Amino acid sequence: MRRPSRRSRRCTSPWSGEVLPFDEGAAREATRIRDELRPDGSMIPTPDVMIAGVVRATGGTLVTRDRDVIAVDDLDVLLLDE
Repeated sequence: MRRPSRRSRRCTSPWSGEVLPFDEGAAREATRIRDELRPDGSMIPTPDVMIAGVVRATGGTLVTRDRDVIAVDDLDVLLLDE
């Protein structure tokens, strides 16, 4: 089992955040994201669209290793090293 990178540990430890809901605002943003991605064929998995919707609706930053989300415009993303 690999140890988390220093940057990963700094971003997640200690965890003091909250779990954000997939509410009506997030659902609207997820729908917009899906519609934005569809015309040029750069669709990403539905769970990623939903997560991006939550992040865009709340104005937050998504911290992830998943490069799929960089296809989403107007989404603040911090990509972690593999």
